[in-house]
Amino acid sequence: MRHILFPVDFSAPCENLVPAVVAWAQRYEADLTLLHVHELPVVAIEQPNVAAELEFLREAAQQRLDAFLPAAFGGLPVRRVQVDGRAGSAIVEYAAANGMDLIMMPTHGYTRFRQMLLGSVVASVLHDSEVPVWTSAHADTALAAPAPKHVLCAIDCGPQTRHVLEAAVAVAKRFGAPLRIVYSHPALDTRFPSATAERAHRLVHEEALAAYQAVAAELDLPEYLEVLEEPTLVAGVLGAIATHQADLLVIGRGRIQGVMGRLRTNAHDLIRMSPCPVLSV
Repeated sequence: MRHILFPVDFSAPCENLVPAVVAWAQRYEADLTLLHVHELPVVAIEQPNVAAELEFLREAAQQRLDAFLPAAFGGLPVRRVQVDGRAGSAIVEYAAANGMDLIMMPTHGYTRFRQMLLGSVVASVLHDSEVPVWTSAHADTALAAPAPKHVLCAIDCGPQTRHVLEAAVAVAKRFGAPLRIVYSHPALDTRFPSATAERAHRLVHEEALAAYQAVAAELDLPEYLEVLEEPTLVAGVLGAIATHQADLLVIGRGRIQGVMGRLRTNAHDLIRMSPCPVLSV
């Protein structure tokens, strides 16, 4: 991760993420870009008086960006950039055009309603960006541990498994953190016993283990895969976060063709419900 993009909107959740952004930039010796998207109001900008007002607002925003916590980034190579546009699409386009390796941003969810919705900007970035995204739902206060000390990787043993495992291994090694790997699978409903369902359930486990072991041997990972069985996949992973006291969850965002973009349902739920930051690749 040689280039980290940190979208800045001057909010409290954004400011609270600064220690984590600095920790990641320092550990990776990465260049850091602070990006502010100046969202232009929908007006007839060709009118001279309106154009002048918009330019004044743009200059004021740039001054605010230039003055954004200068001491917090001391010693780091930092660029402060402002672009016009809609925040979500502008962040995605800037990251792609400028070779960013990681986007770090809060979900802006710090009430009980965060468990129902992601902020529209972060949802747009997660859906559309090809770049790994680090998000923190609990951004109403600064993180207790800006650098991860315990990494949990949740895999689905699908086509993206190797990519997700490689990312988790790299991050754990970079931060010197222990890595736990889990596979969450919905448990059988004991209210409706079925020999056919039990065989299918067992087959899924066997295929998942075989898929993991094939990759694990190449990445020098343990053969053992922790299998979680809860009513839902998400419940299993959330339980593992608590059990292993993880302070970083690594997952794949997957891909759904068409208008749904990259963000699969389980990834969406994990990102909005996780009690710790999530790195989705």
